[in-house]
Amino acid sequence: MEHQHLLIFIKEQMPRLTKHEKRIAEYFIEHPEKTINLSAKELGKLTN
Repeated sequence: MEHQHLLIFIKEQMPRLTKHEKRIAEYFIEHPEKTINLSAKELGKLTN
């Protein structure tokens, strides 16, 4: 259940994020099971 806390935290931070950070945050929210093992580089490519 800890991932649920992280998703809630990310959602709460959305208004403060930059455009690029929001893209990454939205990807995390929409695909939490896919992001767990991604590197920053891989995540960047997916959210380009």
